[in-house]
Amino acid sequence: MDNDSAHAAKSYEQEIIRTIPFHAELYNQAIDLVKAIKPTPRRWLDTGCGPGIFVEQTMQTFAATEYVLADPSVAMLNLARERFTAHANISFVNAGSCDLPRLESFDVITAILCHHYGSIDDRKKCLNRCRELIGLGGILLVFENVRAETDNGNKIQRQRWGAWQRDHGRAPAAVEKTLNQIEVNDYDAVMFVGGPGCRQYFEDAKAHQIANAFQQAGKLLTAICSAPVTLARAGLLHNKNATVFPSDSDELVKGGANYHNEAVVVDGNLITGNGPQAAEAFANQVIAVLNK
Repeated sequence: MDNDSAHAAKSYEQEIIRTIPFHAELYNQAIDLVKAIKPTPRRWLDTGCGPGIFVEQTMQTFAATEYVLADPSVAMLNLARERFTAHANISFVNAGSCDLPRLESFDVITAILCHHYGSIDDRKKCLNRCRELIGLGGILLVFENVRAETDNGNKIQRQRWGAWQRDHGRAPAAVEKTLNQIEVNDYDAVMFVGGPGCRQYFEDAKAHQIANAFQQAGKLLTAICSAPVTLARAGLLHNKNATVFPSDSDELVKGGANYHNEAVVVDGNLITGNGPQAAEAFANQVIAVLNK
């Protein structure tokens, strides 16, 4: 993979719109906030810029602003450069937020869905580096997919997520199904997905029960990114070969697993992947086992 996301640079734009609910709304909200707080920004840094979709949109409102686009992926930056060949007020930096070089301060810094690929410590480091580059009176806008901090917030998130799934063709009954309604006999496999939200299931009794039930039934048990930690804490990885997001490797070792620093590891009916960059290989392996 030519970047840290789950999608190749060339297909990133189409895939991100297809798979992330309200992605376009994040861009709209960022632009609206800047219009309200800093209506005439002179300099704007978009870190984790990807192929430059967001800045292309911001330029419709802030055409006179000087932009710096930063991304750790050369492939992503090359696509961004192609997008802005006719614009002299744009420059490019091949670096992630943590490794941004010394630059003139900015009026606006945006980091949209780009910091969650790192560990918690790395995310803090990235935010601190961004703060160092903000000028007096400047603003830093960070968007990530995270769970709400209140019950009412969680309710609103579930309603919006459910509506998005229904609008994209999923049956209402499937949308409303909860963990408590899962019947092992109805499925051939279970997949625990990663991302920051998976951490709420590390100690979830129902998640542990489901994972145990699939293993005991001899069905396919899979997990990717940080999600294998849930299996480790459920006691299911003892003497098993497995992988996980690198910053969580100690969790697998504590759980008695034989940790392998590899993209995808298969051990019988157990398949684990180590992060977004392993998504395609992980999915192909799951499909291959299910097709046997």
